Amino acid sequence: MATEFEKVSLSGRKVEASNKVMTFTEQLYLPAILKGMGITLRHFFKKKVTVQYPEQKREFSPVFRGRHI
Repeated sequence: MATEFEKVSLSGRKVEASNKVMTFTEQLYLPAILKGMGITLRHFFKKKVTVQYPEQKREFSPVFRGRHI
């Protein structure tokens, strides 16, 4: 009786699992996802460059001559 319920989902439909081979485009897609996640993680742990403007003033370089219009 237990083997009867092994291949039935919670909705009552039969579930077929297959070991499908990935296509060429799917194989190209996975490294791109991993590369994007690597870039995201690098940016996540990078030092922030935001300046709290009213409280902190930015240091200007010695050759700064004013605002460009």
